[in-house]
Amino acid sequence: MEFFINKTATFHFEEQLGYYGVAGLDEAGYGAWAGPVAVCAVIINAQLFPKELAEIVYDSKHLKADLRTFIHDAFTANPDYGVFSVEMVWPKEIEERNVLQATLCGMERALLKLTPRPSYALIDGPRPIPFLAKEIVQHTIIKGDQKSYSIAMASIIAKVKRDTLMNALHQHYPCYGWDTNKGYGTRKHEAALKAVGPCEYHRKGYKIKGLLNIEK
Repeated sequence: MEFFINKTATFHFEEQLGYYGVAGLDEAGYGAWAGPVAVCAVIINAQLFPKELAEIVYDSKHLKADLRTFIHDAFTANPDYGVFSVEMVWPKEIEERNVLQATLCGMERALLKLTPRPSYALIDGPRPIPFLAKEIVQHTIIKGDQKSYSIAMASIIAKVKRDTLMNALHQHYPCYGWDTNKGYGTRKHEAALKAVGPCEYHRKGYKIKGLLNIEK
């Protein structure tokens, strides 16, 4: 397996805040046409987290699928390395709230499911969770999945969980090509939408309406 060696992510933010009470948060699938947004919250036990694993933990978008799966499996199979929780934010909630608000709600749920409850949350991107309990102090970090091990691990777990789900949904709706596009916009996905229309797992927002010339 070809390993990507991490050059920029560290435990710097976690160290500044006291390590084990610090959760990293990230999502996968935000801009997809179909399927959920997967949100993951992670607390890493830095004392027991292997250095050789830390060296390959990075923004999931920069890792090959087999390496993402390797890291995901290594972390999730060993409770000594830390804890995590995953929330799937489904199209119904996305349509009701909008994708940003629905994702922030998913982040809150993922955080509150963690045991132990974190004292700090490191969030990838510029937006804090406006309704999160004040007992959890938030820090937003632009490109946090390239700077913080906790956020990077959250991005990997969210991506692997969501990809696995989209592969399963593909078995029921093979025409959309979700085994390869994972619900994102591609020519094949667009052609299938125009040929057979959307299914229950599509986000029937402005993108889909625009493609299909639906006014409401």
